[in-house]
Amino acid sequence: MNRLHWKKTGKTKKSGFTLIELMVVVAVIGILAAVAITSFVGYIRSSKQSEVGENLDRCYKGVVDYFDKPRGQQTGTSISTVMPPDLPAFFGPNFAGGFNCNPVQLSGNSGYVPYTGGPPAFIVLLRELKWVITDAIYGCYNFKSDNPGGMLAPNQKFYCEAWTDVDDDNMPAHFHKVGTFLPDINSFQAGHVWHDDASDEY
Repeated sequence: MNRLHWKKTGKTKKSGFTLIELMVVVAVIGILAAVAITSFVGYIRSSKQSEVGENLDRCYKGVVDYFDKPRGQQTGTSISTVMPPDLPAFFGPNFAGGFNCNPVQLSGNSGYVPYTGGPPAFIVLLRELKWVITDAIYGCYNFKSDNPGGMLAPNQKFYCEAWTDVDDDNMPAHFHKVGTFLPDINSFQAGHVWHDDASDEY
C-alpha cells in the first residue's frame, strides 16, 4: 500500500522552458533589437540632415541681412549691398579642428564649436552673420562668395557650405545653399539645400 502510494505521489513535476520556446524568445528579441537599431540609426541620420538644413538657412539669412544693412564709413557716409568677407576656413566641433575644421576628422559624433580662445576676427564675422552656433553640431561649415567684401555683379553667387558624415561611414557628405544676385530686385534668389553627388552617397 505504501509502495503504491509512493508511485502516485512521490514523483515531482519539473517546470521550465523547452528548447523550442527558448529559441522563439531569442528570435523575438533579435527582431525587436534589429527594429530598434534601425529606428535609432534613422533618427540620427534625420537629425544630421535637419542640422545641415537649419544651419545653412541661418547662413543664407545672415548673409542677406549683412548685404542689405547700411554700414558706416570713415567719410561719414554709409554703404550697403556689399558681401561679407569669406570665412578663412571651415568651423565646426572642437574634435574636428574647431576653427580649422577638417571634414575628414568628422567621426559621426557631435561636439561644440570652441569659441573660448577662438580667433577674434573669425568670431566677429560669425556674429555679424548671426551664425554663432551654440548647440552641439555634427558637421563643418563655411561661407564664401564670388566677390568677398564687394558688390556682386548680376548672377554672381554666395555659397553656404556644410560637410557632415550622415551615415557614419567615415565619408563626409557635402551640402550647399546658394544665393544668386538678381539686380532687378537688388536681392537674392535662394536655392534649396542640395547634396553634392561627387561626395559621399548617403
